[in-house]
Amino acid sequence: KVSQSDFIHFQDADDFFHPTWCASIRKSIGLGEPDVILNNVSVVNVQNTEVLVDKFYDFRELLSTKDLLLFFLAKSNFILVAMTTFRRKSGLGVGGFLPREVINVTEDFEFHMRLFAPGPKFEVIEDPLIIKRRRPNSLSRDGRVQMRPEVFADGIKSLSLIREWLPPQYHQYLPDIFHRRGAGLFRSGKRREARGE
Repeated sequence: KVSQSDFIHFQDADDFFHPTWCASIRKSIGLGEPDVILNNVSVVNVQNTEVLVDKFYDFRELLSTKDLLLFFLAKSNFILVAMTTFRRKSGLGVGGFLPREVINVTEDFEFHMRLFAPGPKFEVIEDPLIIKRRRPNSLSRDGRVQMRPEVFADGIKSLSLIREWLPPQYHQYLPDIFHRRGAGLFRSGKRREARGE
């Protein structure tokens, strides 16, 4: 709400922009007047700058189906907030991010699912324009750079909220995502929580 810009981009403070990010985003805005622009992200180890993932997303199926919900539910089911630039009015139109008291860790996924639900016009930039630095002891990763149990538990909570409004044709993909989140919670040692106890 505070921003007065037509487009908004969120990014973690310790991640890097590729030098061509701004020019590439401006070009995409000018070409097709999209509501959402998706760019790829590379992931590096913050301790030694080793490239862990050159391109986090394979956008080929998305470019074929043009269905954002299908792609992120069935294929990726993980969203890096730095991959999107979106119209301010689109973000406000779906209510923005939920409060931290509701969703604490996986708010990016939940928000973007609502952002994608109306079928916004979008452009894809396949090149990685953001360099995400994976580091230990972050909000989502522990000292061994493993996902924290809270991420899986919060992910289950966000999926439950998404299920309430998700169009019926997408419900077939939810059991697999719930299973993966639950399995992650189980592997992290939270076995009772994974069983729903």
